[in-house]
Amino acid sequence: MMQTQYGLLVKRDELVEIFSDFNERLSAGDFGQVEYYPDVVDALVFRYDSMTPEVQQIIQAQ
Repeated sequence: MMQTQYGLLVKRDELVEIFSDFNERLSAGDFGQVEYYPDVVDALVFRYDSMTPEVQQIIQAQ
């Protein structure tokens, strides 16, 4: 996770490592929309505040 001017962002690769069911959760919309901020990070990211409360809790527990 990284705090940026766009808010708290989580890299897609980090989510894949945390969630073994990443694809299912992605399809369900648990992570919100994938975004790309080339001026901040060279990776696909998700905004933490767009994630479901359950996903936020799991990430915080890591």
